[in-house]
Amino acid sequence: MNSPRKRFSEIVLDDIAMQLHDAVKEKKRIPPLSETFGIDYEAAVEIRRRVANLLGRYAGRPAGFKLAFMSPGMQKALGLFEPEFGYLFSEFILSPGQTVEAASLSAPHVEPELAFIVNHELMGPGITISDVIAATDCIRPAIEIVGSRITFEGVKASDIVADNVLFGRMILSDRSFTPDEVNLENTPVSITVDGETEESNTRKVGGNPAASVAWLANKLAETNGRDGTIESGHIIMTGSCTRLMPVKAGSTVDVDFGTMGKLHLDIS
Repeated sequence: MNSPRKRFSEIVLDDIAMQLHDAVKEKKRIPPLSETFGIDYEAAVEIRRRVANLLGRYAGRPAGFKLAFMSPGMQKALGLFEPEFGYLFSEFILSPGQTVEAASLSAPHVEPELAFIVNHELMGPGITISDVIAATDCIRPAIEIVGSRITFEGVKASDIVADNVLFGRMILSDRSFTPDEVNLENTPVSITVDGETEESNTRKVGGNPAASVAWLANKLAETNGRDGTIESGHIIMTGSCTRLMPVKAGSTVDVDFGTMGKLHLDIS
């Protein structure tokens, strides 16, 4: 028999969201919410919505979404059955050449991704990869800098979801490509952090990063827009094809996207 879902009052959910919001602003970490409050997945989703609303007060306009846990292996390790998503904000999107301060994030890590920028609304259900390609204005290489507001020890999937799936900052290339200029199913990607290199391929992202965007459009449709919709101009970070790599003050990050060029990042 399934155990009944734990219910939380609006006041408690708002309080938890404010704690996460404050942790972002104050660059600190708090104990896992799953331990402190006993939050489950459903509560985490509600908290994520509230955190996004709060962050919008100082992090700029909503700019799109980020995908996470596209790998079935990662989903299994966290006890998830599908990918997850978080929200992007304009003030956290940086240009090539900008330095990221390690002190501005908690437990920073980096990962390479492809970012899709759409030119018209994508609303599920039934969105396919072909629909995504047709709606894509351009594709840009990117580096996501992940930051956790929750201590890793004892962390559960519900903590990560509530914490906006660990989004911190992103470096967005100024080079853009149309979908027909990119081999989405077979573009080599390598990332080097402080001399340590990991090689991969875009096929590791669901077989095709465009599948991430299609999944998101269909997932958002399940809540009838309550979690947002993919709008014209939105940026969709499609998920990493490599593992997270830790960085610290003084770290250098170099990503090679093959024919799409390179990105460099300094951590100060």
